[in-house]
Amino acid sequence: MLAGGATLSVDNQPININAKHLWKGAMIQDVPNACFVIGYTNASWTLGADATAQLVTRFLNKMEKHGQTSVVPQLDAANDMKDMPVLNLNSTYVLKAEGELPKAGSQKPWLPRSTYFTDMYEAKFGNITKCLKYT
Repeated sequence: MLAGGATLSVDNQPININAKHLWKGAMIQDVPNACFVIGYTNASWTLGADATAQLVTRFLNKMEKHGQTSVVPQLDAANDMKDMPVLNLNSTYVLKAEGELPKAGSQKPWLPRSTYFTDMYEAKFGNITKCLKYT
């Protein structure tokens, strides 16, 4: 159960998490200021938490520096990206949860988590403006 079973809404409109994509494996498309920790299926889950924390800290610092209070991941309307599972497992519990999990995509910055080193590099030095709307 993602988000502890909480029902997400933006401007009183419910958000169907399973219809949304994850930006850099951390932020839900069209949901402002919300980050989720998703780890790795082939390494310690904690490493994913570390990469997410580095990424979130980086864009929070950017927001503070520019007097911004909100950041929203948005998918380009003309995007021809293919949907991908957010977790690369075929376990029964993962397959049963697919209806509740967000999706990953076939293009940056919507790709699923890959490796800790790649994700940490992206968190520290990667683009933190592509597909993000800061206000």
